[in-house]
Amino acid sequence: MSELRLCVPSINRNDNGREGEPMSKMNIPSEVLTERQTTTDEIKAFLCSYPELQERIDDTEARIAFLDMRMRSPSSSNLSGEPSGSRDRSSKQERDYIKKEELEERLGVMCAEENRLREEIEAVIECMKKPKEKSVIEMHYLDGAVWRDVSVALFGEEPDYDENEQRYLKKTFKIHGSALQSFARIYDEKGVQK
Repeated sequence: MSELRLCVPSINRNDNGREGEPMSKMNIPSEVLTERQTTTDEIKAFLCSYPELQERIDDTEARIAFLDMRMRSPSSSNLSGEPSGSRDRSSKQERDYIKKEELEERLGVMCAEENRLREEIEAVIECMKKPKEKSVIEMHYLDGAVWRDVSVALFGEEPDYDENEQRYLKKTFKIHGSALQSFARIYDEKGVQK
C-alpha cells in the first residue's frame, strides 16, 4: 500500500521566520533576527483546518456509503450488446470494492489526523485564561457554530440582547480577535507544532 498523507496547515518556518526563503537571500543582519511570532492569520488558518478536515471526513464517509449501496444493488442488464467491464477486465463491482477499500484507508488516516489536531488545539485552549475566549474558539472552530450562535451563547441572557443583537455580535468578534492573539501567544510559548 502507498503511504497516505494529509495536507493540514502547520506553522513551520525556517530560522529567519519566513517560509521557504533561505537566510542567505535575505539581507538581514543575524543580530536583528529574533524568533518570529505566529500571526493571528496563521492561527486562524490553522484553526480552520480542523472543521475543513471534519467536512472532508464526512464527505469520504458519504462516498463509502454510496459505494457500499451501489455494490449491494443488483446490477442492471446490458441490453446494448456491448461488452461490459473495463479494459482491465474487472467488473464495476470489483472497481467499486477497490475504491471503497482505498477510501476506508484514507478515512482512517484522516480520523487519526483529526484526533491529533483536536488534541493540539485543545492543549492550547486549556492554557488560555479568559473563559469567553476559550468558548469562542471551541464553539466556532471545534463545534462549527456560526457567529450568531456564538454570540447568543455568550450574551443571549443579557436583558437587552434582542435590541442590541448587532452590538453583541461585534463584541463577539472583538473577543474572537483577542482569543486569536491569546492562542498565538500560547502557541508560540508552548512551541506547539514547531
